[in-house]
Amino acid sequence: MKLICIGDSLTYGYGISRRETWIALTAARTGMEIGNAGICGDTTGGMLARFRSDVMEKRPKAVFMMGGANDMITGCPSFVPQSNLMSMAHQALSAGIFAMIGIPLPYWKEGIREDWAAFASGNLREEEADAYRAWLLRFGETFGIPVVDFWTPFSELTRRGEAQDYYLDGLHPTREGHALMAQTMCEALTRTGLWHPSRI
Repeated sequence: MKLICIGDSLTYGYGISRRETWIALTAARTGMEIGNAGICGDTTGGMLARFRSDVMEKRPKAVFMMGGANDMITGCPSFVPQSNLMSMAHQALSAGIFAMIGIPLPYWKEGIREDWAAFASGNLREEEADAYRAWLLRFGETFGIPVVDFWTPFSELTRRGEAQDYYLDGLHPTREGHALMAQTMCEALTRTGLWHPSRI
């Protein structure tokens, strides 16, 4: 079963070796063929622009889409990533490709690098990220598209005061963070029926 994951640095695996990314860990655990079409720094507009070449022309059985953080960091209004993700999801569905969307990790304010914070120029706002998460959940529910919630387990780590082991720089996950993301993805694949652990 071929699955392509398209996204930004959270999908690519910024700062992590290729075999330790959540996508590589998920592929190793499930035995699925999973393509990593993540590009560090990409926006949902960039993802939409390359969606045909990176996803549609490869004719996967399923596609996972996650983005929006870079849109917000650069000051885009929330309707921009929303409309771009909606377009990609419906293009996939119209071609008979099973679509999934992901909720990006929350920011860990205490750990954000000074240069990242300076570049964002005040655009790392929790309330906007919360609203985007809520929209993704509503979108998935409305159109029957499974949502992979990476937000909740990382929020729980922050609540328990354990986030420092799971974030590299307040935005990107460590190896431990990628292992947690892989676990979350495997659970989602089981719920959708795309992967059955007993068959591996």
